[in-house]
Amino acid sequence: MGPHDFPLLDTDTLAWVVVTALLVASAVWNIVLRRELRRRRQAEAESLQREQQIQTLAHARKRFIAYLGHEMRNLVSGIFGTLALTDAERRHLDPAQLNRALRNDAQALLDLVDASLDAAQIDAGRFAVRATVVDVAALLEGIALAAQPQFQGTGVPKVELGFARGSLWVIDGVRLAQIVRNLVSNAIKYADGADVRITADVSSDPMQSRLCVRVIDAGPGLTPAQCERAFDEFERVGDSAEISGRGLGLAISCQLAQAMGGKLSVRSEPGVGSVFAVALPITPVCGQHRSAWPTSACIQRPALRNPQFLNSTP
Repeated sequence: MGPHDFPLLDTDTLAWVVVTALLVASAVWNIVLRRELRRRRQAEAESLQREQQIQTLAHARKRFIAYLGHEMRNLVSGIFGTLALTDAERRHLDPAQLNRALRNDAQALLDLVDASLDAAQIDAGRFAVRATVVDVAALLEGIALAAQPQFQGTGVPKVELGFARGSLWVIDGVRLAQIVRNLVSNAIKYADGADVRITADVSSDPMQSRLCVRVIDAGPGLTPAQCERAFDEFERVGDSAEISGRGLGLAISCQLAQAMGGKLSVRSEPGVGSVFAVALPITPVCGQHRSAWPTSACIQRPALRNPQFLNSTP
């Protein structure tokens, strides 16, 4: 059979072959087109994700710089306030206590430098809690003493403890001090000379003990709407035109408390005052297990010689 002896396809068969070829070509083209569209969409999504990551990093950097400046300003203000006391004011205070207040703030500055990267990692989701053995009573009394210059010579915040002095607990003392220092500083600024108290107690829950520190002031108080915004960044509630600050202290404290597995809350009533409370998980230290935990600088400071100076409850 020669090359020209093949039978010719009839019209219907030829049409079927052409249509089938077109359908196959169309299907192949659709597959190629869908793959190309998926590739382009994936590339666009990756590009958008990279852009969002860049924006997030830029925002985190700005927040971190503001955070660091806010914390350092608080500590440096305390140091300058102590140094600015007049001779007449110094005569009514124990020199050892003033030196201790300066040392506490200087140590807090060093702790802040050590913890600055951790603060940045809050935004990155890589925050690490550094639990150490802490004398919580000494820590709170040291914060109250360091706040004396900010209290304009009218005394210091009262410290009321629901547990024995000298009790040792496992908690991140550096972050706890940052939170309480922010709450105390904020209360003193807005209380405008009214009383400020620090209370602390530990729950007896057998599953997980929790430390609750409350900073109570008799200031002008907050409305419900202001309470809802109290922990927002750069939010300054009330008549704050004459009050220094950038509206970061409570937002920072809230983030730190959450990173430590705790919570920061507020109760307030206009004309009565406010109660800011931080609740954090805490572990008591048994004598035989004390060496298993690193020791915080908070318990290495000598005890206050005159607890009555703090107007605290034994």
